[in-house]
Amino acid sequence: MGLAIPRTLITNSADEVRAFAASVNAPLVTKPLGTPYVAHAQGSETMYTRDVDLDALDGVELTAHLFQERMDKAYEVRLFVVGEDCHSVKITAHSSAARQDWRSDYDALAYEPVATPADVIIGIRGYMARLGLTYAAMDFIVEPSGRWTFLEANPSGQWAWLNSPRIPLAAAISQQLEAWCRR
Repeated sequence: MGLAIPRTLITNSADEVRAFAASVNAPLVTKPLGTPYVAHAQGSETMYTRDVDLDALDGVELTAHLFQERMDKAYEVRLFVVGEDCHSVKITAHSSAARQDWRSDYDALAYEPVATPADVIIGIRGYMARLGLTYAAMDFIVEPSGRWTFLEANPSGQWAWLNSPRIPLAAAISQQLEAWCRR
């Protein structure tokens, strides 16, 4: 759909990860596919985005993992698509943990509405139409150059924590639901 994306691999093969790392020739990050919580004998832990250690890939064979080149970022954006509307929120991280994965340190985040570039809107609308979606919470990295790099779309992504008079997500969702009811 014309959106910029990082070089990405989904695999459960350590050999494929090492080959991918060699071809990218840049640091990689990984994050779990599915639930970010892992239960084990010592309790449970949240698996946030983390740097890849090519010497510590034991366990990767147990399930699919997502590996991406690590991107330089000025900030991140959570973009909510509701029907034809795009609501973009700039997420500025003020801790090293939050810069790696903003979900890991909500207290270190600042939020503000930000304009969505026209080329991103065109790509998003094509993506949504292709998948038959009416709602998605999309994640982007905005590079220091200003380029928006698409990471993922969450078809049931959380929104209430950013709802406000400046970012009227609840109103947009309720209007979309009302429109469905009138059909």
